[in-house]
Amino acid sequence: MGCSDPWTHDALCRRAQRWLAGTMRCGVVLREFTSSATETPDAIGWSDCGRSSVLVECKTSRADFFAERNKPARRNPWLGVGEFRWYFTAPGLLYPSELPVGWGLAEVHGSPERSTVRKAVAPGLQAGRNMRAEMAMMYSVMRRALEGLGVDVLTERALLGADSLRLASEDGGDR
Repeated sequence: MGCSDPWTHDALCRRAQRWLAGTMRCGVVLREFTSSATETPDAIGWSDCGRSSVLVECKTSRADFFAERNKPARRNPWLGVGEFRWYFTAPGLLYPSELPVGWGLAEVHGSPERSTVRKAVAPGLQAGRNMRAEMAMMYSVMRRALEGLGVDVLTERALLGADSLRLASEDGGDR
């Protein structure tokens, strides 16, 4: 019941990203994005002007699926991100009865070049989600985007530097 050769973890993550942007109509989608948040989702998207979020965890083996149960955000679902949470797998990798409460299962059929996603189990609304972690991700995206565009972003570091210069000039000395 392992994942077929073309469905590597990276290929599943890329397919999840396209699914979130297309089928799920998420306006902002991140794939394997690292930030100061409590977890690094395989894919996460936001819709409804950021009020709704969809998490996707991609699994290529049963061992990876069972190992995930030990993550803090899986043992304590309110620490996790995503208002709706999905597992993406090759067909037949997981049984619906093995899913955590409230999680959906989407099976990816075909090849990475030509695939369809079929929902085996629809998720329920999560009892809680870690909005602070989601905000940390969005903050990181905005900061990186603005810095990459050359926008004059006032950061805490720059602000502290300006205060040091102002105080030094008032004292008549260097800091």
